Amino acid sequence: MACRRTRRSRRGSRSSIATARCATSRPTGSSPRTISPLRPTARCTSPTRRTTRRHPSRSGASTRSHPTGSIREVAAGFHYCNGIALEPGGTIAVIEGRGVQRCTVDGEREWIVEVLGDASGDGLALDVEGRLYVCCTSEHAVRVFEADGTEVDRLEIPGPGLVTNCCFGGDDLRTLFVTEGLPGSVVAFEGLPTPGLPVNPWPVPAVG
Repeated sequence: MACRRTRRSRRGSRSSIATARCATSRPTGSSPRTISPLRPTARCTSPTRRTTRRHPSRSGASTRSHPTGSIREVAAGFHYCNGIALEPGGTIAVIEGRGVQRCTVDGEREWIVEVLGDASGDGLALDVEGRLYVCCTSEHAVRVFEADGTEVDRLEIPGPGLVTNCCFGGDDLRTLFVTEGLPGSVVAFEGLPTPGLPVNPWPVPAVG
């Protein structure tokens, strides 16, 4: 099927748009559309103006923060944890190394997908039926898994690139927005059959 890939760039006060047509195929009939490039000089900060730093030992932990400011460790001993998402039942899904783990609030862990492939996962999102949409970095694709780890779909982005994160959006939450660290774009998969799982609005009211 045909897909539309659009890049936008600024030259002075005028915008230039270059569009290329490409071919891809997907069983669900959804195709990606690149909607905007990322600015390579952009940085992300938290409201507390704190940054996240990786521990030199490469060990990781999952923590829970309360609006009052208290922080509690939920699970520790990760080799290399990355993306995280809250599942409908209250457990959390965490990218761990080259797989995906499920953690309870008591710190118990189990594998959802033990090995994603040659490349590790990065960010992930969930739909209302609990499926996981996992960004697989060098595969340039988002792989879709049932809650039991069964792979049911694969959303491929044409051409080379490095997929980093994804989230659902749009009025009906049926558009999956995917960020690419390389070449630096946001790609949209529109008209997905299942809406995304709503997350808490941001920013949230301050407490205390």
